[in-house]
Order: sequence, then C-alpha cells, then structure tokens
Amino acid sequence: MVHGTTSLAELVSCVTECLRVKYSFIRFRGRFSLARDMLRPFVVAVVLAVLLVEVMARYRHLTLNIGCVNSDDCEPGHCCVVGHTRYSYPMCQPLLKEGRSCRPRGHDPTNTTLYYPNDETVDLINIYYTFCRCEEDLTCSEETATCVA
Repeated sequence: MVHGTTSLAELVSCVTECLRVKYSFIRFRGRFSLARDMLRPFVVAVVLAVLLVEVMARYRHLTLNIGCVNSDDCEPGHCCVVGHTRYSYPMCQPLLKEGRSCRPRGHDPTNTTLYYPNDETVDLINIYYTFCRCEEDLTCSEETATCVA
C-alpha cells in the first residue's frame, strides 16, 4: 500500500495509467510492434509485483497460530507440545494412554523461547517436546518404554 491509504484498485489504476503513457510515448516514436512485444511481460511483472506487495503488506502483521504457550493452557488430560522441527507451532495434545511409547528418563517439562522468521518470538513455559508424558495414573516403564499402570 502506498502512503497507507491507497487501495489495490487505485494502485492498479495508477500502474495502468503509467503504462498507457509509456505505451503511447513508445508508439509515438514509431516502435509500435517492438513496444507491444516488450510491454506485455512488463505489464504482467508489474501487476504481479503490485499484488505481491499488497498481500505482504496486508498479512505481514498477522499473529502466529499458537495453540498454547503453557501446558496449563490446555484442557485437562492434555499438555502443550512443540516439535523438534524448525518453526514448529506448539499445540495441545492428549496425555499418553496405557501401552503408548514414552521416554522413561529425561521427559520433564521445559521452558524455551521460539523464534520465527517474521521476527516474532514466543516464550513457552512447562511444555514438552514431541509428545506428552503418560496420563496421571500411569508411569513410563524403563524396561518397555511404554506407559504402564
């Protein structure tokens, strides 16, 4: 958006008018066929650039779709989980049921900060990596690495 008030329609109209002036100037100099062939890709490129700028300006400040920042944000029987992949979004997942694979050691909740490419950061408290712990009445067996009663 130009100067914060120009709409997409006004911007396209302005570009069209500028192209019309350039087109008539080139035609005036006697290079009509060359100008027409060169102008089409230029018009397409300008229109795409204008649309890209409009979309970026409109959606640049959208907040991230964060499901939770703390396991307390989740409903009972769930915890806040974030993946190990880059730019993962934390989300609430159910606690592990009996027989599900788990981590016998080293699966304590942690605090961390996530950094995203749009310069936003999210501070996470009491979250788990990859999956939740076992349900309240279950423990993670060191022998089988599964949730047991």
